[in-house]
Amino acid sequence: MTQASAQEPQPVVEEGDAVPGVGNVTSISTLAVNDSGTTRIEVDTDNADTDVDNALLTDGALTLREGQALPAPMGALLDSFDSININASGDSGYNFFLDLPSDDSGVYFNTTLVIQEGSISAAPQFSAGTPYIGFFDVKMNDTNQMIVMASVDDPNIASSVDRGLMRIDLDAAGGILSEDVFLKEGDVIPGAAGELITDFGTGPHETAFNNLGEILFGVDLTGGSSTNAVYLDSTPLALQGMPSPVAGRNWSSLSTVELDLNDSGDHVYSGSLDGDSATNLLIVRNGVKFRQEGDTLPAIGGVSVFTSFGSGPLYLSEAGEVLWYGDWNDPDTDIDTGLFIDDELIVQEGVTTVGGVVIDTLRGITDGYIMSPDGRFVLFEAILADGTEGAYMIDRSGSGTNYCVATQNSTGGAATISISGSLSIADMNLSLVGSALPANVPCLFFYGPNQIQVPFGDGFRCVGGTTHRVQPLSSADGGGTVTRSVDFGAPYAAPIIPGSVFNFQGWYRDNMAGMSGFNLTDGIELPFQ
Repeated sequence: MTQASAQEPQPVVEEGDAVPGVGNVTSISTLAVNDSGTTRIEVDTDNADTDVDNALLTDGALTLREGQALPAPMGALLDSFDSININASGDSGYNFFLDLPSDDSGVYFNTTLVIQEGSISAAPQFSAGTPYIGFFDVKMNDTNQMIVMASVDDPNIASSVDRGLMRIDLDAAGGILSEDVFLKEGDVIPGAAGELITDFGTGPHETAFNNLGEILFGVDLTGGSSTNAVYLDSTPLALQGMPSPVAGRNWSSLSTVELDLNDSGDHVYSGSLDGDSATNLLIVRNGVKFRQEGDTLPAIGGVSVFTSFGSGPLYLSEAGEVLWYGDWNDPDTDIDTGLFIDDELIVQEGVTTVGGVVIDTLRGITDGYIMSPDGRFVLFEAILADGTEGAYMIDRSGSGTNYCVATQNSTGGAATISISGSLSIADMNLSLVGSALPANVPCLFFYGPNQIQVPFGDGFRCVGGTTHRVQPLSSADGGGTVTRSVDFGAPYAAPIIPGSVFNFQGWYRDNMAGMSGFNLTDGIELPFQ
């Protein structure tokens, strides 16, 4: 089996770490990370007073704690955290529960109060005098826009608790510039035969928001019994009971969807199909099947199949890569779950180590993992074999960036390229790794300055410009894996030196495919240090 490939995860916060003035960490909760690698993590501690035992850490240092006084409203103490996020500037949008006699929650920009429970909405789409009565998810983008899933009591909506998806523009200090209802309960939604909105998904991953102000969200409609749908702004992407991207299979449920959206408008979401219960879980990227229960991948041996995607989120990088959790039916149940980015297994239970200790349990749960928007950093919760629970991070800049397309070969899979070792020239331990090749075939790695994608043999040549071979010729083993160390001291025609960036690819024989007789891996960009 191909094992997880990526830089070894590094601890950010672990059980037992001291939080000065609060206590020692006992468990990890919500995670956030931005493109700079700044982390924001909610933890519980062993403080004997359970009213002040939770804390929010930024890069391991105390930022906020339960029981702390807030600037507004007057006399408010921070009672507990809800939504946690961090944008490119290091600012956060929160839903805090407050220790007050009444009006016990608020939306905050850092520690600046934006909207308090009980306050009257200024949004023109609500009736005059509509109060806020609670908040769910809060998200903030890099342009100081927030989306807030809010509960209100609009006098002109029959129910006593009404839902509104709010879009709020803030100034640099967190003051409200504009407050608008994007959509609300009772609105007619486009593309659904005149159906009305009855509710929205209120979970932390049932809305997504990009820097253009576009919103991806799950919604409940009036049609049928609990009709669910996924929308990108006013465009329906999936409707319960309607066809899915899998031929002959309709959506049976789109409740509690997991979804994400990037600045290019790429989107990803999950749902359940009708029919065979062993293949009913589906992840869709940009309207096309991405992963389905019952699928396999070379990274899990090409024989085992996925049986679950956990209850955790989906994340989409700006390059369109998907971070997802998979559980498969490996006979060895100690190694049958992992975190993936597209086809690459980056963290595997029972295989990946932290400081030499194997990860025993991955948290494939609601707040169990997250990826920075640029795809560089992956932050996740895990329990190590020695019982330590912690939040761990991978910096993917140390493992290269894959690109281009690898096509199916005679094994039924597509060969991929990755690395082991370091991109530091001084370490002298870099190896190129080709996976999912046919067994025992010759393979030649080569590199060059440009990224291209042109047909070549049975696949695509991904490296352009003047190319150079990494000598000598290698050969795949019986499992279809080939490894070639890179000798930085060799007199390459294009020197590999600190600061250079080259693109690498593997060429290999594949006579069994019955076509041109050869194929190629995808490409990988390596920035040398």
